[in-house]
Amino acid sequence: MGSSPYWCWGHEEGINEAVVAIGNEAQFTRDFMRAAADDRAGNGPTPGLVGMELLRLGLERGATAERAVDVITQRIVRHGQYSSGGVGKAACHGGYDNSFFITDPHEMWVLETSGRHWAARRVTEASASISNEPTIRTEWTRASEGLVEHMREVGAPVTEPDYAQALVDPATPYQLSHLRLMRSRQLLREAIDVGPVSWRQARAVLADHYEGTFIDGPASMLLARTSCPCACTWARDASPGATPPLRCWRSPILDGPTGDELGTVYAERQPVVREALDSLQAGWLEEVDILLADGAGASAWDDLTARATEQAMAAATDLLSRFA
Repeated sequence: MGSSPYWCWGHEEGINEAVVAIGNEAQFTRDFMRAAADDRAGNGPTPGLVGMELLRLGLERGATAERAVDVITQRIVRHGQYSSGGVGKAACHGGYDNSFFITDPHEMWVLETSGRHWAARRVTEASASISNEPTIRTEWTRASEGLVEHMREVGAPVTEPDYAQALVDPATPYQLSHLRLMRSRQLLREAIDVGPVSWRQARAVLADHYEGTFIDGPASMLLARTSCPCACTWARDASPGATPPLRCWRSPILDGPTGDELGTVYAERQPVVREALDSLQAGWLEEVDILLADGAGASAWDDLTARATEQAMAAATDLLSRFA
């Protein structure tokens, strides 16, 4: 079972019958930026697999988390991953390398890639997060053949084999990805401090909007430095929108005109959207609790998902008409 863009065979996240779960994030690396520059000059690499395709292959062929690591890394080495992650965009404009968070009931792995090279770390701490930046430094468990030599070849200023320092693209800003990374780590640690992480706590991490911090609300949009911050709501949290049973992206509803660098349109619309969708989500969560308590079967969950989708679409349509 997985979640996919309408145009892509692969998955952004998913889980298989062996309870192997995988999610991925874009990575902007020296290898990708060098490949994109060559592509723009007419000397680009042979197209490879999209990260979402790699994720689905890992789920289809991986009976354990480590086996899924094998499946993904073998195909990265064999086929490469230079491709576009956006419909209608050339790889040099819509592409990226990938990181993956791979778990099963017994272990967790973080896999980060750069071109045809990769490093994987078996997670030994109680929790871990990934974002749009490398997180593996010198503590990898496994790596591609010749990785350390490759770090030196790309001209990275490293005195020791530090994956993140060597292969991250220094021209890409990481303010937003680092905020999301550190916030998710903080919330997971806080959840673990009070006992096993429940599904409600996990959902709360995914739905967090930096509440109670200095960037709560529209202030965080200033960090995006975009002329249309309303279209950039993904920057405000680890997984924006209403969460289980439905993930409802808010960006199209919040889209405002360009020239809104101060986030004025966002500041006006965001509370209205939150009021509409948060109230829906509260009702869904109450129903989820009832279904869990009753041990409901698949048909009951299907019914809830269908009704939640219908309610969310109706709310979105109403909001769009109000903002027209």
